[in-house]
Amino acid sequence: SAFGVRYDGVSKRFWALTNPESVSEVGLFSSFTLRDWAYHAAPIQAQAGRTQAFMWPEFQIDGDDLVAVFRTCYADQDGEPASVNELNYLLFKRIPNFRQLGADKTEARLLAADTGNGRVRRYAFGAAHEWLFDDGLKTIFAEGVYAGQALTAPYGLASTGDRVFVSENAAGGRVLAFSKRGAFLGVLHTFGSGSVPGALATDGLALYVSDAGSGQVWGIDLATGAVGVRVAASGSGYALDVPRGLACDGSGNLYVASNAGDAILTFNAAGELTASFLQDAPEALAWDSETGRLL
Repeated sequence: SAFGVRYDGVSKRFWALTNPESVSEVGLFSSFTLRDWAYHAAPIQAQAGRTQAFMWPEFQIDGDDLVAVFRTCYADQDGEPASVNELNYLLFKRIPNFRQLGADKTEARLLAADTGNGRVRRYAFGAAHEWLFDDGLKTIFAEGVYAGQALTAPYGLASTGDRVFVSENAAGGRVLAFSKRGAFLGVLHTFGSGSVPGALATDGLALYVSDAGSGQVWGIDLATGAVGVRVAASGSGYALDVPRGLACDGSGNLYVASNAGDAILTFNAAGELTASFLQDAPEALAWDSETGRLL
């Protein structure tokens, strides 16, 4: 099928309009690489039982909108066209706020912390339903020197909004912020020599960092950068023993994997223990918001 494609400097993506299955529908797609495409919406579809078609798309980006034109087969004063190949109109279509349209969940990207090699890798799950290296020549999301210091033992990963956070699993390690395309945004926090930052989790307002060195969990306010203890090393009814994995459930609760304590602990927004259950040497945690379950 014919298609129109343009690069958008705001979203750092290529955007395309084309016919995904037939000329009776136009799909909006985007890609960072021109290889792995994500489906966003069908801005135009033929009416059921009508001889209608939309071909040869072209478009321009106008601020937050996408303005497109198509050669179109549509009923006119002589009635319904004999076939979809009778292109008798030009159709103009404005797609408002196109960058805010959600992407098909079958297209996804994965960041993997390669701790031993000091880098964060980027993978993609493509339309062929297979994992592959993403981003053309740049399959590495983060590697090298940032703020005058080499990225060391990247470990924890978390993302919220347009930012990705990476922790360094070393004494005095840092938490670094990147854009979703891998542009370095700055050092969010540098810990003291007695701290070993590990897993990360975020509720959108704060970033939580497990610390095997001090045996506690830190909270970093994402608006102000203020740092404080989110969960102390010990408290009423609990004692953290080598905290590792973290997860947030969206209701103000924080789950902490106490690795050497063989338990997973639940804390409310005030840092109070509300539940715990046994688990041999728990490591990574994640919250599945669709099913409301802890992984």
